[in-house]
Amino acid sequence: MSYATPGAGPETAALTEGKEYVLLLDAQDDGRFTLVNTTQRVYEVNGGRAVAGPDNEVALSAGALKALRLASSTVDASLHAGRAAGKS
Repeated sequence: MSYATPGAGPETAALTEGKEYVLLLDAQDDGRFTLVNTTQRVYEVNGGRAVAGPDNEVALSAGALKALRLASSTVDASLHAGRAAGKS
């Protein structure tokens, strides 16, 4: 896997060394894989849970969580609080 630094292109993710992540990938015709899109691309693993980034409202399926041995998927609560208050 190669890693492009954030801002180097549309399919980048800000990753921190030493942390665990779930990356959603899309298979390309040439055999390479790219991040599915700029919103639903990466989940940080924290406390046995897959935590979606601030712009990702999509939870991982029960089957994916089971295969990854994770308890559940959550979305960033601060995102939803900001949207409820009319902020984005």
